[in-house]
Amino acid sequence: MLARQALTIDHISHGRLDIGIGAGAPSSEGEIVYEMIGIEGWSGTERVAHFKEYVEIIDLLLREQVCTYSGRTTT
Repeated sequence: MLARQALTIDHISHGRLDIGIGAGAPSSEGEIVYEMIGIEGWSGTERVAHFKEYVEIIDLLLREQVCTYSGRTTT
């Protein structure tokens, strides 16, 4: 969904869209942010692994009309 929205905005703005994405911040002791949004509070290594695959997926979706992806953390 993000890739399609970004592609649409990029076309409308004639290539002026910059996307800022990141691996997320570590959860502090007693912090329930991740629990509140329904995801696990991954370690730094896990967040970076997921982030790497997300970037690969977004790149693939923006370049290809039809695609499939199978990674270590995402299928």
